[in-house]
Formats: sequence, structure tokens, C-alpha cells
Amino acid sequence: MGNYIHIGAYCALYGSHGIKIEDFSGLSPRCTIFSASDDFNGNYLISPTTQKKHNHIITGEVIIKKYSQVGASSTIMPNTVLQEGTAVGAMSLITKSTLQWSVYVGTPAKKIKNREKGLLNFIHEYE
Repeated sequence: MGNYIHIGAYCALYGSHGIKIEDFSGLSPRCTIFSASDDFNGNYLISPTTQKKHNHIITGEVIIKKYSQVGASSTIMPNTVLQEGTAVGAMSLITKSTLQWSVYVGTPAKKIKNREKGLLNFIHEYE
């Protein structure tokens, strides 16, 4: 965890394979981050109660770079990077890494526009 991080109420961080959140980033209420997830393609059993040889777990670190914000009730899946300045709209599903200074919305999330960088004008006050 970096500095000036906000994690809203009722967020769930499942970090068995690593979660990094860099400076000035945040999670709005009810966000969920998974660094591991069952494979739902139908070729494997899905349950921690079954033998591991019958499961396929998709794993990978989740990295949330500086100045990123994740909207309420959004979900981030394993092996993704929210690049610097990413903004994710409420109730979005991140399944792939994002581009810097972009806004993503939807399920699955898609880039809808570039994000402004005016917030960088205030950073010197926190150094």
C-alpha cells in the first residue's frame, strides 16, 4: 500500500497472489479485488471443497497505479494493472489491464475517454 490510499466500506481484497495499491489511489465502497479466481470455462470443477487436480485457478497480481480510482461496486479480476490515472466507473468489471489516464465503464469495462490530469497540480503539497 502506498500513501494517501482510501479503501471504502465493505471492500473485499482477495490477495493470495498479491495486490498493490500505489499513492493517491482509492476504492469506493463495495469494490472487490481478486488476485485468484476459479476458471469458469466448464472444463474444471469450481470449489475449494474438491481435489486441486480437478480445479484450475487463474492467478496474478493486481496492481493499481498512482492516481487511480475505482468506482463503487466494481470488480477487478486477477493479473490486471490499472495504469496511472485510471478511473473506473461504478459497477464495472475489469478483466484486462487499462491504459494510462483513461476512464473505463461497463461489464466488461471499456475505455470511454481520456481522463484529465489537473489533480497533478496539487501533488507537490503532499511531498
